[in-house]
Amino acid sequence: MKGFLPGYTLPSISIRVHRRRLTHRSRPHSPLELTRFVLAWGPAVLWAAVLFFSSSWSDVPGASMFDWVPAADKLAHLVVYGILGALLARGRRLQGHLPHAVLIMVGALYGASDEWHQSFVYGRQVSLLDWVADLCGVAVGYWLTYSLARVDVRTWG
Repeated sequence: MKGFLPGYTLPSISIRVHRRRLTHRSRPHSPLELTRFVLAWGPAVLWAAVLFFSSSWSDVPGASMFDWVPAADKLAHLVVYGILGALLARGRRLQGHLPHAVLIMVGALYGASDEWHQSFVYGRQVSLLDWVADLCGVAVGYWLTYSLARVDVRTWG
């Protein structure tokens, strides 16, 4: 739809077209697209489920053998959420149209929801420092995976 000036289009029309493109691109339509979507994001969702179920245990098996390590629980949060960040970066690389900050925030919000979930589990408590370790783990895992993938592409491709 033309506006007042020649060559000027109304913003609402272009926003509507852009929104339609985003919606079209974000939903898989064919079985092959669905398979690619599941292969890209499935590991991150599966790992998030593993984190959810492991945080519902009152006593984490094997945690007592690391009592001699200072801040072992924070290190564990950093590692397991680093894996989540790496899987989110992998998903973006295979189905890449989401901004990096959005995916890191998804991981951080999942860490916050996991901490909140632990408040309902007997023997577990919520800790802001655990969430900070989750956030750092997601960011570092995402950044390492993204950086290594870029080096690989520049070197070999």
